[in-house]
Amino acid sequence: MERVSGVAPLAPQPHEVASDGFGAALARARSKDERRLKEACTEMESFLWSFVLRQMREGGVKGGLFAESPAMDSFNEMLDGERAREMSRGGGLGIGEMLYRELARKLPPEEP
Repeated sequence: MERVSGVAPLAPQPHEVASDGFGAALARARSKDERRLKEACTEMESFLWSFVLRQMREGGVKGGLFAESPAMDSFNEMLDGERAREMSRGGGLGIGEMLYRELARKLPPEEP
């Protein structure tokens, strides 16, 4: 099958799969597992930040410029969730990174 310049075929050709080898497929799977683990650890730190922000909001001074309402509660909850995600993506306290390093040791080792 000829390749059109700049466009790869949709499916790998049989000779490409055979030359790629099992080891390369295993390495791709491990990197995918590591990526998923990293995302889960970042999400865990985000959850912790969200809890902290919610507790801070509940313990703070009530009132302010806008009246309290179910709509404001929903808005503040969404805002806290987004802030928590951004804080954890930016490194946060490093809890997600520490959790990742600990759990990554449990992943199956790469095969040469």
